[in-house]
Amino acid sequence: MLTIRRVLSSSQRSPITKLGRVCLLLPILLPLLCRPAIADEEVQVIDESWHVLTLRGISFGMLHSRMEKHGSEPTAIRTTLTTLMTIKRMGISFKMSSRMEFVEDDAGHLLSYRRIADLGGMETVQEGTVREGKMEISTTGEGATTQKTIPWEPEILGPYGERTMLLKSGYKEGFTASYKTFLPDFAVITDATVRVVGKEATLVGADTLTLNKVMLEQSVMPYLKLEAWYDDEGRLFKSHTSFLGG
Repeated sequence: MLTIRRVLSSSQRSPITKLGRVCLLLPILLPLLCRPAIADEEVQVIDESWHVLTLRGISFGMLHSRMEKHGSEPTAIRTTLTTLMTIKRMGISFKMSSRMEFVEDDAGHLLSYRRIADLGGMETVQEGTVREGKMEISTTGEGATTQKTIPWEPEILGPYGERTMLLKSGYKEGFTASYKTFLPDFAVITDATVRVVGKEATLVGADTLTLNKVMLEQSVMPYLKLEAWYDDEGRLFKSHTSFLGG
């Protein structure tokens, strides 16, 4: 079972667990997150969080998530997901990192994305841009670049679009919606379904929080079902999925 757990801020933790657990992790992750400033552009942070990745209860990495609103007219929503992992197999440790960047319009429709993956020193860069009803995808790795074009539909949602849909539902118990989204890891469009289970007390680290439980499924890997817990403001606190035999 793969678990993604939000690192709680001081105000979100219980009094017993308020003292810092993330200070030692910051020097590890900050080099991955540094980026040039964007000049002459208004930036509003919608959400930012740190998450611990665990597999069968053992921590093996961290995830940093940041969602921003850029500019006023037209508005662009940019979501960045930065992951750092260490996997141990047969006594050997493999370090892997990835950075995903999504750009959406203010309605949550995906406009472009960029994916940088480093698997033990082998870097692959993939970029996709929507133009005239198609997505043009370029992948560069091992000194070669390949091109791919897939048909596109304007209503395909990105991370902000999915978040907005759930917020508009008010996380009402029983709410269900079907939509289309994009999976960069496979460079394919998938049909997705989300269902709000309802309020549930769940353990996040050493704290028990009352959160909105949501179930998500998609058609590319229908066996890979995701359970996620959000607060009323749309912030993800924890998720579970069966992965890597978990």
